[in-house]
Amino acid sequence: MYKQMTHTTPLRKFFRLGIWAMLIPLILFLSPVPVSATGTGETGIDAVFVIDTSNSMNQTDPGKTAAEVISMFIDMSEASRTRIGFVAYSDRIVQTQPLTSMAESRERELLKSKIQGLRYSGYSDLGLGLRKGEEMIARAKDSSRKPFLILLSDGGTDLRQNANGRSVAASNKDVESVIAKAKAAGYPIYTIGLNSDGSVQKEQLKKIAETTGGNLLRHPKHG
Repeated sequence: MYKQMTHTTPLRKFFRLGIWAMLIPLILFLSPVPVSATGTGETGIDAVFVIDTSNSMNQTDPGKTAAEVISMFIDMSEASRTRIGFVAYSDRIVQTQPLTSMAESRERELLKSKIQGLRYSGYSDLGLGLRKGEEMIARAKDSSRKPFLILLSDGGTDLRQNANGRSVAASNKDVESVIAKAKAAGYPIYTIGLNSDGSVQKEQLKKIAETTGGNLLRHPKHG
């Protein structure tokens, strides 16, 4: 089930082990309770990845750890009961995929290919990305499934002045709105701080995760 790790630096291996350590209990905890004969129970999980593809990620995630995390999650999940979607954002929505069943191998490989094909460029609007992810979960709401968001970012918002009529304040307001909606709906937001150069803005990522019942994983080099 688990693929052998490729040769890489000791630090990267350590971070990868940290990701495994987070994903394994996450998947076990979120595994659906089988539906009983009375029709009660859960039919699966809905995972929406919100991926920062702004230019700063060229420095903070040069090895494309974000794509690796998602591929690992796809391989480790129970495919027949898992739906996965994603939102890639910079200072605009770059690409999306709605929640899609992973039961068929071609869907799993197609999703991996889409994620691997993402390129890092532009500025960053964290609130916009999270808002789109929250909307994706809301549209596909199913009381028999466990939804959650996983945010992969170096943190924060960086906008050109008056970019698309947006401001950092407006983006931060969207972040707070998504936190409130996730809490109300009862699902967590997990955050992965991609910061190989140590520049991750951990406080906001930590707040997003802890306030909604998720947790934050950061690069081990920078605690």
